[in-house]
Amino acid sequence: QALFAFGGGGAYFSQMFRFAKSLVQAVTGVASEDFDDWVSARSGEREHAPFFTGSFAEAVTASLTSEADGGLSDGRGLVLLWLHEAEGPATEHLCARVWPNVSVVEQLRGRFLPWAGDVCRFEAGSLSRALRVTDYPALVAVQGLPRN
Repeated sequence: QALFAFGGGGAYFSQMFRFAKSLVQAVTGVASEDFDDWVSARSGEREHAPFFTGSFAEAVTASLTSEADGGLSDGRGLVLLWLHEAEGPATEHLCARVWPNVSVVEQLRGRFLPWAGDVCRFEAGSLSRALRVTDYPALVAVQGLPRN
């Protein structure tokens, strides 16, 4: 009974969870698996380019086989990295205008497996240093090579 005193029980806790998550992201950065939701919140919930939800290594592996990523990459081995650091005009533009653009969505679905990483987190930060990227946001196309 006390749960519903806050105006809807489940809705209240959902709002509290989103608020707590946004506080954590402000300190630790956005997790790669959360970029779809993060972009949706900034694009007005419009459909946008789908980001791979696993690690970078998993994205490269998935890009080499069209079945592993639901056909997103068509097995070409091309991964489009979005290296992100902080909110700002360029990030707002990407979220509001670029990622939801129908032509961009079609091109990414047909040619690349999009993966996003916040450089405040270990994996994306390490990639950024290895690729010598210093300005953010940055878009980098990489191609995975089969092991054999």
